Amino acid sequence: MAGESDPKRRSSGARGIAGILARPDARGLSLPGASSLAPTLRHPLGEWLRHGIAEEIEHKRLLPWLAVAFGAGILLGFSADGPPPIWPALLAGAACALLACKARAHLGRYACLVGAAGLFFGFAAAILRMDGIDAAPLARPLVAKLSGYVEAVEERANGGGRVTLRVVRMDKLDEASRPRRVRVTTKTLDDLKPGDAVEFSARLLPPPEAARPGGYDFARDAYFRGLSAVGSVSGKIARVALPEPGLSLRLDAWVDRARNALTDRIARSIGGQPGAVAAALVTAKRGLID
Repeated sequence: MAGESDPKRRSSGARGIAGILARPDARGLSLPGASSLAPTLRHPLGEWLRHGIAEEIEHKRLLPWLAVAFGAGILLGFSADGPPPIWPALLAGAACALLACKARAHLGRYACLVGAAGLFFGFAAAILRMDGIDAAPLARPLVAKLSGYVEAVEERANGGGRVTLRVVRMDKLDEASRPRRVRVTTKTLDDLKPGDAVEFSARLLPPPEAARPGGYDFARDAYFRGLSAVGSVSGKIARVALPEPGLSLRLDAWVDRARNALTDRIARSIGGQPGAVAAALVTAKRGLID
């Protein structure tokens, strides 16, 4: 008896919610223009949409649709022909968010505006991501002198390490074809810290692709890390004076200094290779592992 009454109870509840959606009440729980759209929603698709929205509202499942709207905006951003400007999407998303705050009394209108805001912000996030990983690989191997800011330092057990450099100047290449970020290995770090302005000569190579089909593709990972070239330092690393770094670079350098300090503390506290592995699991700094 209970099992037979449950579907009836659910169907009657859905009809009640659908009635609320089609006819505004004192609480304002209605879709925008639902009463005027009721005759046009007699089509099976319209009825399915109305009952679907009613069920989502009844079970309080509207919030996860914000992630769907955000993802749809990301797909639209990646499908655009070239990276469009980011400001129109940000302004449109902010406008929808402000209008949603004023329409909180009308649930349907509020949900539509929040979904539109998520769509525009997802579009802006895709544009921001494309701008951040615009790292065309180096066209050919070369030896060049480059200067820039140290963005990250990873110490190795043998005393050397790897340095990620945000390039400011580089000979043999014009500004259009110059790499934005390179990662090089060096035999001695000479107390190098993230945020230092340095200059050195290096042998640079394009990031290597997969050695076999389906194998690890370092070039793909390098692209999404913003790395245009890898290589090794030739000679000494000299400190130089460069223009004041931007906020993003200062923030990245501060984060890497904190990661290095935490790596050193964990490795020293535990000691040996267990300490190196433990530090790598926490901070992803794997240079101390043999």
